[in-house]
Amino acid sequence: MNKFDEINSFKLSENKYLFFDIFCKNNELILICPVYNKGHDYYQDIKVSQTIPHTGKIFKKIEHEPIVVIVYDLSITDTKDPTTITTTVTFRDKSQTYNLSHIKTTKNKFLTHTTLCKDDYQLFTMFNKYYTNQGVEHFYIYYNNDTLPRELQQQPKNATIIPWNFKYWNKTLLPTDFKHHAQMGQMHHALYKYGKQNTEYMIFCDLDEILHIHDHPTAKTIKEYMKLREYETFAFNHVWAQTLRKKIPKQIPTTFFTGKFDEYSYGIKSKCIHKTDRVLTMGIHKGSHYNMKHRHIETNHCYMFHFRHWNHNIGNIDVKNQRRYTLPIL
Repeated sequence: MNKFDEINSFKLSENKYLFFDIFCKNNELILICPVYNKGHDYYQDIKVSQTIPHTGKIFKKIEHEPIVVIVYDLSITDTKDPTTITTTVTFRDKSQTYNLSHIKTTKNKFLTHTTLCKDDYQLFTMFNKYYTNQGVEHFYIYYNNDTLPRELQQQPKNATIIPWNFKYWNKTLLPTDFKHHAQMGQMHHALYKYGKQNTEYMIFCDLDEILHIHDHPTAKTIKEYMKLREYETFAFNHVWAQTLRKKIPKQIPTTFFTGKFDEYSYGIKSKCIHKTDRVLTMGIHKGSHYNMKHRHIETNHCYMFHFRHWNHNIGNIDVKNQRRYTLPIL
């Protein structure tokens, strides 16, 4: 792992953080912050050195699946852009100093993917093969622990593996507290650290979820379909799926059972591909805030087959209203 990929968090207590990570790229300093309570406006009390005063742009989603992202302009006086930024973050009576790698990026990829995994990490090999054939150029895989399993230590060239050692849920008994924790941080971390100014679009879906372009006259892959027209979000409606023998396969099956295609609409269990320079915040199943008033969401031909029985924690399930479905040969 190179220095830029390292996680630099600010811990407040045993399971609470001021931010998951702080990083610098393209003359900006960015904080990815959890939100624990509906009444929290803690981000107003954060002070960061080496940034231009009053430049902090706050992108917040203080509701179900919450997140706060703060983007500062770096205060750079040297004629040459520094490769390391030393900054001190002060929050009320606490402070912490960081030596951060500062990189310049260019948008040199069209389509990348990210997810948070743990017990299902062994699915990544077949997942990688399927999505590479669909046009994905790089994968940013977050592992929900600090120690990577041996299979993930041997990273393929088209993948970056990031240990993301934060509690999956915010464990609390207070009714005003939010539950979502690690996943919202991971999604926005991937968007701002590896998506924006790096890749045109980024896929956000799990390792047991197969996005597919259904019944299009010309486009056979996800990338081919996306190249036909620009959208802010390609939304893949959820369809339950099950392998013929209800076993976890060695590669993505070409024929399997599915449930109804029209059972769920956009925003209900759907997964998305977002245009990285348009989306600001998002939920797990749909975009939230964009930097434009009129956004275009494409759902035609877009379906996501969810093989929930591939998750070892859930076990096998029976898909209702089964029908046999076969993927086209690429």
